[in-house]
Parts: sequence; structure tokens; C-alpha cells
Amino acid sequence: MADGEPAIQVTPLPEPSDSGYQQPAPDTLGPALVSEREAREDWWIASYSAIEYSGLSGTGVVFRGEVEDAETQNLLEESAQDVGAESMTGAPEPALPDDHHGFPKGAGPGTFLHDVLEWCCQQGFRTIADNPALLRDYLSRRCSTRGWSDWAEALELWVLGLIQQPLVLQRGQPEQVSLAELGQLRPELEFWFESRNVSIGRLDKLVQAHTLNGADRPRAEAGRFNGMLKGFIDLVFEHNGQYYVLDYKSNALGDTDSAYTDQAMGEAILDKRYDLQYVLYLLALHRLLSARLPDYDYDQHVGGAVYLFLRGYRASTAGAFTDKPPRALIEQLDALFDGETAAGEAMA
Repeated sequence: MADGEPAIQVTPLPEPSDSGYQQPAPDTLGPALVSEREAREDWWIASYSAIEYSGLSGTGVVFRGEVEDAETQNLLEESAQDVGAESMTGAPEPALPDDHHGFPKGAGPGTFLHDVLEWCCQQGFRTIADNPALLRDYLSRRCSTRGWSDWAEALELWVLGLIQQPLVLQRGQPEQVSLAELGQLRPELEFWFESRNVSIGRLDKLVQAHTLNGADRPRAEAGRFNGMLKGFIDLVFEHNGQYYVLDYKSNALGDTDSAYTDQAMGEAILDKRYDLQYVLYLLALHRLLSARLPDYDYDQHVGGAVYLFLRGYRASTAGAFTDKPPRALIEQLDALFDGETAAGEAMA
């Protein structure tokens, strides 16, 4: 290695001796430095889940005129109650595994369904649809560890039906596409972006004013984001030149397919403040596309948010609640997170 390389020299090892390393005497230290700036301890990493709420719950009217009879009105009222009554234990319920509406409810089963769909996306939704034996084997193993072996067959039918069910991606548009038909998609997209002393109160007021017809919803408690905002988006995909964020929701709005109307899903969106969640997701997508997509334009390249209520995939809505906030809202929030506030407004 040394041949022809003047930077390398080969020398013999030194002979061993009794001498040891002696640390040199330290230089005389001067006085400790004193910081000339204020020490700040209010920088932190936060997420959507850090926001707390108070006020109205489950009373918002999202789409006026959709409730046509007393039976539908009763169904919506029951739906709102069911959303708030989900069990957090994740323990199996005494229901026969012959219909997905009886599948256990709560945080544990919800995480399980989310993990199943994430795995399907990683394998390829089309691959799973064309090779159901892959899904059957996966569910058999996963269900056995949870004590849900009796549910494996029903879950297989549920997931296969879900990923092949055509979804409307934009309200009022006739075009539909299933998860299995999507070509460009990314599961669990992680995002981070800076938040410069963002007033949560102002953030909430902007979102309420620009989404879901200004319907009543629980109000965000006063506070602020200062540092970094992070999160994970269940699925980001592209279709016909537009980009969407999609979130899986396992909320039970009722015991039948007919419970998953636009109105009932809208009530759940308002009650749980998922509107604030998907607006932040779309802001993250907006910033990503702004940095990476040539000639990016929000109106042209962003399709919106799709909140997929998994238990309602057989409903006429396919369990898909969609919304695309106006460009003005996204641009105002973009400026807000850059540290800009309205004239004369104090930080909340």
C-alpha cells in the first residue's frame, strides 16, 4: 500500500518501555462566560394530539337539508352517541364474527385495523386483491396472537372488500377509484415543520371559519405551538395529477351500513375535531409539494382529504368523507406557522 504513495510511511513499532502517559498541566482558566441572550425553554416538539378542546360537541350541522325524515334523524342522534361510547379496552365483544359491524371497538382494534391496512399497502393493494391467500395467512397469524382467530375469515372479506371498493375522492365529482387501483401512494408519511409561536386559538378560528360550512364544533383551548410540529399521515397518494391525504378511521357510527351517511360522518368529524387534523395534514402536503413539485399550484395539484370510515365501506358513501379546504386557508396557515399574526392580535 505504501509503494508509490508518499503520504504513507512504514516505520517499525517502538520498543516497549516503562514510561507512561502524563497529562499536561491545564492552562489557567479565566472566569466563566456569561450568556448575553435570554435563555428560552419554550421550544418543543408537538403534534395534533396535543390540542385540547372544550365547548360544543356533536351538534354541528355539516350539510343542511340532508336529514329527510324522523328515522334518519334518530339514526344520526344514535350515531353521535356511538362515537363517544367507543371502548378503550380493546377487549373482544360478545358478537358473532359473521359481519364486520360486530368487530371489537376501541383503540386496540383500531390500531390493529390500521396495521393491517399499512401492511396491505406495503405489499401493494392490487397484489393483495389479486392474491387473497397472502392476506389470509397474514390475518391468521395476527388474529391468533390477539385471541381473534374466529374473526380471521370475516376480516379477510372486510379488507378485500374495502380495498376494492370504489371511493369518491372529491365531493360532487362522479369519478371514483379504489385503493387497489392507485399507482402512486406512500403509507405512513412522516412530516416535520417549524412552528413559530403559533396561536392555537387563531389556528382554530381560521379552520372553523373555512371548513364544513362553519358548523359548530368543540373549541380548541388557548395555547401555542413553538418549535416543531410533527405527525404521520396514514396514506398519501396521487391520482390524475392531484395529491390526497387519506386517514383510516375505525369509529363505529352504528350497527348497519346505512349509518354511514355524509351527515353522520360529518358529525363524527366535527365531534372529534378531525377537521383540524386533516387541515394540518394538508398543510404538510402543501409544504412538501411546494418544495418538490415544479410549477406547484394548490388548486391544481391538491385533491384534498379523504377520511375513510372503515366500518362503512359497504354504505352508499363507501365510508369516505372528503373535503378540500380553500386555498386561502392553507396560505393563511402557512404564514401563521412562519410566525406571522394578524395586526394587533396577542399570542394565545
